Amino acid sequence: MEQIVISPTLDIRRSDLMLKVDFRKRFTLRDLMRASVSSSEVLPIEIAELTRCQFVQEFWDEANNTPYCPLMDGKVRALQLTYVAEVFRAEKKTNFTDTYWSLCGILKNSKSVSIEMNPTYRLSDLPIVLSPNIEYREFNKKEIKDKFLSFCPQITLLELFHAIFWHLSLFGSPESREQTIDKFVDAMKSLYLRKSKHADIESLKKTMEEQ
Repeated sequence: MEQIVISPTLDIRRSDLMLKVDFRKRFTLRDLMRASVSSSEVLPIEIAELTRCQFVQEFWDEANNTPYCPLMDGKVRALQLTYVAEVFRAEKKTNFTDTYWSLCGILKNSKSVSIEMNPTYRLSDLPIVLSPNIEYREFNKKEIKDKFLSFCPQITLLELFHAIFWHLSLFGSPESREQTIDKFVDAMKSLYLRKSKHADIESLKKTMEEQ
């Protein structure tokens, strides 16, 4: 079966979008993003429409307008794609299966970390690898069961574009993501101040009781 090799000089054609991606040769997020905006046949707006992400060009610009900066000081060694199957069971007779590709950062100790709040330039020079396992998660009334199956389907170039840009745009454009992060930081600071104030009051009460 014909496969497509991702490289820094790749010039994709529309027919390439349905080809399976060859992960035997190392490639980075930057290589993939460059292919999405530099094709002589497929326009960035087409990739944006096919992936339902209107910020393809914005993420590419972000990756190139800031100096190289490894994610978390180089602690992340790769971006890993995992095929996920989730089964939701609310009743014995009700089953619903949702399948999708998930993207995460893999630390040097092999643990995973979310990447959605990281600017593109911190991710762009990390290699993309394909997980050898399917992550299978089952939900029922009492518990959540996680299983890992030693098999992973191949992914087409279009599916890969979709998985990448869906995760990058989880909080919208790069600008919207930074605004979300600022709001999150402000909320955490406010929570910390409230906890500190509460701790001071409790300490004062204890001191007064002792006296």
